[in-house]
Amino acid sequence: LMATAAARACRILIAEDDGDDRRLLADAFRQCGLDCTLEFHGDGESLLAALDSSDAAPDLVLLDLNMPRM
Repeated sequence: LMATAAARACRILIAEDDGDDRRLLADAFRQCGLDCTLEFHGDGESLLAALDSSDAAPDLVLLDLNMPRM
């Protein structure tokens, strides 16, 4: 991930429906200093639609274990 971030901004898809957990993840990535675009999705269907509609694969996908609509 670090080598990717050095070449271009990385893209991270995050499936998380809890607002507090979203803020925690965003703060953690910001503190790491990585140049990343975080795309939050509130349910699994939304994340799958984002994957299907994109030409490029994300650099990382994080999934909530108790995801609604999956």
